[in-house]
Amino acid sequence: MSSPYTTLPNSENEGFISRTREKTHSIISGIQPWSHFINLRSLSLPSSVSEATNRINTNLLIFQLNYAIISLVILFLSLLYQPISIIVFFIVLIGWISLYFSRDSPLILFGFEVDDRVVAIFLSLFTAVALIWTSVWLNVLVSLIIASFVVILHATVRVLDDDDQESGYTGFLDDRSRGNYNPFG
Repeated sequence: MSSPYTTLPNSENEGFISRTREKTHSIISGIQPWSHFINLRSLSLPSSVSEATNRINTNLLIFQLNYAIISLVILFLSLLYQPISIIVFFIVLIGWISLYFSRDSPLILFGFEVDDRVVAIFLSLFTAVALIWTSVWLNVLVSLIIASFVVILHATVRVLDDDDQESGYTGFLDDRSRGNYNPFG
């Protein structure tokens, strides 16, 4: 007697898993070391508005993944006392990972190629509906305001080291991209 359930071929499962691993490794390699991020000797008030603006812009670029992790932790902590919301949060997170972040090829739906912007808009609307449905939109709004405050505060007081100013894209380039660049040949 044959089983009524079918499974995907192993090559497709392995392809999805390997793509997800590669994307995860790529994302994790962009995270700056937490000891560098929280270095207390690198914290001071800026002397001018232009210096503060420069620090914010540079630090948001350099530490963007660290800031994203902090924001997600604050969001997650705001949902701790609402287990249904945490379940919905993980379902939405799985949707974002599988439909947006871990895809290398375009999404094909009913024979038509779906643009990434359409996928992002759909997932954003789905996320908003999920937040409204679970009645936690106010918690999420407050947690995002708190996260924004924490991020901007750190980005403002974090002094830029020589290593930081060398290249704002250091964490995002692979080893082959870091060579000498000569725009004139």
